[in-house]
Amino acid sequence: MEDKIMAMDGIAVRCTAFELNQILKNARVDKVYQPELDEIVIGFRTDHDNVRLVLSASANHARVHLTTQKKENPMQAPLFCMLLRKHLTPARLIRVTQQDFERILVFEFACTTELGDPVKKYLIAELMGRHSNLIFTEENGRIIDSVKHIDVNVSSVRQILPGLEYKGAPSQNKKNPLLTEESEIAQLIQENPDQKLEKLLLQTYTGLSPLACREIAYRVAGDWDADTSRLPHDTVSKIVSFFADIRDNRFVPSLVMEGEKSIEFSAFNPTQYGEKVIYPESFSLTLERYFTNRDVDSRQHQRAAAMDKVISNLIERTAKKCNIYRQTIKDAEKKELQKQYGDLIMANLYRIQTGDTALVTQNFYSETGEEVTITLDPQKGAAQNAQRYYTRYTKQKTAEKMAKEQLQSAIEELEYLESVKQFLETAKTPSELSDIRDELHAQGYLSHGSKGKKKKSQKVQPRVFVSSDGFTIYVGKNNIQNDAITFQLSRSCDIWLHTKNIPGSHTLIVRGGAEEIPDRTLEEAAMLCAYHSKAKNGVKVPVDYTECKFVKKISGAKPGMVIYDNFSTAYVTPDPKLAEQLEQK
Repeated sequence: MEDKIMAMDGIAVRCTAFELNQILKNARVDKVYQPELDEIVIGFRTDHDNVRLVLSASANHARVHLTTQKKENPMQAPLFCMLLRKHLTPARLIRVTQQDFERILVFEFACTTELGDPVKKYLIAELMGRHSNLIFTEENGRIIDSVKHIDVNVSSVRQILPGLEYKGAPSQNKKNPLLTEESEIAQLIQENPDQKLEKLLLQTYTGLSPLACREIAYRVAGDWDADTSRLPHDTVSKIVSFFADIRDNRFVPSLVMEGEKSIEFSAFNPTQYGEKVIYPESFSLTLERYFTNRDVDSRQHQRAAAMDKVISNLIERTAKKCNIYRQTIKDAEKKELQKQYGDLIMANLYRIQTGDTALVTQNFYSETGEEVTITLDPQKGAAQNAQRYYTRYTKQKTAEKMAKEQLQSAIEELEYLESVKQFLETAKTPSELSDIRDELHAQGYLSHGSKGKKKKSQKVQPRVFVSSDGFTIYVGKNNIQNDAITFQLSRSCDIWLHTKNIPGSHTLIVRGGAEEIPDRTLEEAAMLCAYHSKAKNGVKVPVDYTECKFVKKISGAKPGMVIYDNFSTAYVTPDPKLAEQLEQK
């Protein structure tokens, strides 16, 4: 079941502004980064510390909060990032304000012009789902630039482009709960009998999430599903009290937990969830804990899906090539017949006249010597007709030779692409995905473009397991690691394993000083090899194993592609629980 993501509501945005003003007021901008196309990270120097602020305009994870996380940044900073660096380093943050209890935060900076004159500039974070944006403006409201450009083709209501005047998001025509009077609330309930209080509040007031409306109903009636016809006499005063807490900045950063997973967050105490609630030290910590892993997982999934689409298209295209080459080879099976027809025509030159359309003659190539009818071109002489069949024979023979070579190359490429697809499906972290992306770049399947990341030279880090008998077992996470395991980490006497004719990881048992590898260790390594392959859900998966000295790299072959001999085959069933027990975290 897909994880449903909460969005920041007006209460969360107000709490964020309040908290950031306490921590960042008068802080200096030190660094500006743009790790994602829709995300900015600003480093601030305060009187006491250096802190980082993340501003995300992600469609699913729009948010603003302080962060302790560090992301890898692009090799070349995007234009919006460089523009912010130019204008904001080392600007001073004057204040953070919320725009009309909407999901909009305005960061006001004290900057200087090139001539040294003081000037204010604004960074506006609109946290509105797929309409989220980060907009940088002059003091007079003119847009300098934005993370997302919105032209008339995208929205006829409001354009966000450099040079235009910034206009706030269109009004939802709802009331601001912080400005509502007690009498207005009483009248609202009286005029809407037999309605769910939660839905009535959600429809009437801006900035309130479904969670906030359910909480108000729960505090009022002890039932978040209560309707307006059976509310207690102190309903209005309790609603006013809830709004007053928000207006007076009496916030309670909270997370609703389901086991180890946070399922909802709020800037107030969600009493409806009882003991499922925990209370982080700050609202930034609350948001970071709720959003960060979800955002990482979501981006991981999107990038993996994009690469998988490329690989799947290549696999489909290469498979079609294989079929074409096989058909060419099959058609060439009749090439000898073309040569025989040429020979039979040459043996009957004296019988053929120009204008003949066929030659009927005994087939001396046949064991039974039956007659055969050979079609002739009446416009050509006998020798020319013979040459026509010899030419067909030569073309088919050449096509067959080329098709066999191309088929072998295409089969090898298909095996490689299927192995990459397998590793994409099992990649768990951004760094693992980045390694696969770099491999695809190196092999020419992906262009680097402006999204290329900084490459960090680091040791190959395959998965490491220890068998029940104490032997170290390495399992590759990608084809580059497969090569490293097989040809760099290994010794000639170590044991190499791979699923038979199935894409998967190279697996290595480090023999150490042992003369023999115990059967249990061999079986566990074979199980790990099968588990980290396309056959992870299979039974009795065939796994070949041999000493590393019998594994060879073909010159010019793609990463992870090897040949081997002197092998034996084990049949194992993958065991996820045992794999987890053996892995060294």
